[in-house]
Amino acid sequence: MTSKAKGYARMILLMLSLLFLSGCWSRNEVEDLAMLTGGAIDYSSEKAQEKYEGQWLIISPPSSSNSDGGASSSKSTDMVFKGEGETFLESTTGLNKQLPRLQTSSHAIFIIYGENMAKEVTAKVTENFLRYPESRPNEWLFVTKGNAGLFIQAKPTLVSNLFKQIKKQQEIALRTGVSRGVTFLEFCQWLLSPDRDPVVPQIKWNDENQSDSLHIEGFGVFRSDKLIGWLDRDESTGYLFLTQDLKDGLMTFKFGYGSQMISYQVGASKHKIKAELVNGKPVFRISIQTVGAIPDNSNFQISTKSASQMETAAAESVRAKALKTISKAREYDSDFLGLMQYLHRHKPSAWKEVGTDWRKAFREAEIEVEVQAKIVAEGTLSQSFDLKD
Repeated sequence: MTSKAKGYARMILLMLSLLFLSGCWSRNEVEDLAMLTGGAIDYSSEKAQEKYEGQWLIISPPSSSNSDGGASSSKSTDMVFKGEGETFLESTTGLNKQLPRLQTSSHAIFIIYGENMAKEVTAKVTENFLRYPESRPNEWLFVTKGNAGLFIQAKPTLVSNLFKQIKKQQEIALRTGVSRGVTFLEFCQWLLSPDRDPVVPQIKWNDENQSDSLHIEGFGVFRSDKLIGWLDRDESTGYLFLTQDLKDGLMTFKFGYGSQMISYQVGASKHKIKAELVNGKPVFRISIQTVGAIPDNSNFQISTKSASQMETAAAESVRAKALKTISKAREYDSDFLGLMQYLHRHKPSAWKEVGTDWRKAFREAEIEVEVQAKIVAEGTLSQSFDLKD
């Protein structure tokens, strides 16, 4: 066969293959779907009667035209729908009765667990979510004190949709050192893990009046699949230092230097864990290194000597936060720090000795923390103000 004939044969085969190409993955047109972007689940049980209540955020499609007959509008608004039932599935499928469109969660960004639900039926609800064909393992998971449904009613701030705000705020929470995002997949891996406990970022109101403004700060602590307590801001910062390598951070905390308080802004941090078994008990040595700036130095000039003293004070402040977090882990009897998981993965021979009762081993473990803090900048002014009377 000549090269020209081969070329014609390839073209014919290519054209025939187009007949077998499929179109959309389903027969449902986008115009016929209601896009769920987020939800909140609450749970109650009275006299053996269970009740699941879901509040679901659905993005409203933009109007086809403006009221003045001009160009089409790109502005979108959130709509909230509520579903109830004696089972979790009943509370979600009940939405179909209220909507003129078929619901789909293939674009969902977040789910919020209410406090009572997280204390009672976390594993059941999480498994039901993942069994649903359209579930997204990369959805962000949050937990709150009290009921979760109220947060779906919040108005977005500086963005057009609430799901955009929540997505961005979990990113900011990590940069500022007050929390971090946890996906469904990561949470499920922790739930099924034989050597550690989960944490979930806490979503809360900016004030006690439950205004429209919300933020993400702190963590809910789990022991196995049950919510058992909370980490405050300092404990959450300690958790991040002990478990994360931070980059491009804006985390700021204060420490004492002489007679005044100074702010240390962490730009990056690294942590390293060493584990061993000594006399049948785990010993963990955690080293933390931070690099940051001291822009809050308006009353003095930073010298080589004072910088060294500040680094020591800043390191002690970081260490205090880390130790506070470790103390909370012992109080809750919950290894949400993943130390026993580290022992399991990196010292399998040691794990064989303590793995059968790893919680007891964690309670008896020796945990040492060493911190080095470096100051690499002091703001953009080279000299402090010299004011005259």
